[in-house]
Amino acid sequence: MMEDLQDFIARSLTEYAEDVKQIVNEAEKNVGEGAVKELKKTSPKQTGNYKKGWTKKIQNKGRGIKKVIVYNKNEPHLTYLLEHGHAKRNGGRVAAKVHIDPAAAKAAEEFEKTVREELSR
Repeated sequence: MMEDLQDFIARSLTEYAEDVKQIVNEAEKNVGEGAVKELKKTSPKQTGNYKKGWTKKIQNKGRGIKKVIVYNKNEPHLTYLLEHGHAKRNGGRVAAKVHIDPAAAKAAEEFEKTVREELSR
């Protein structure tokens, strides 16, 4: 009787952990795609190459843990310069065009909201 209860609890916890892992992985994928769309929409455009370069990759960290990395494949060196501004060659500064921080904050908020909603079901 007691062993059956222990087995039931162990199975239930294992199933719950798998459900949570699946919910988190799905939320990561969807929120990552949303962040890429947001950045493509809000990025500064001169030639369009920078704006079109946003993509994501999913990196396995082991034990079912994944990490979603959103990055610019076309012009990665411009991300910091555009986000924070930079000095001009002959003096003065180029103003920052903040577009990454708001997208990251929105993605983090959306991720947390999605996971909380799915876990409460």
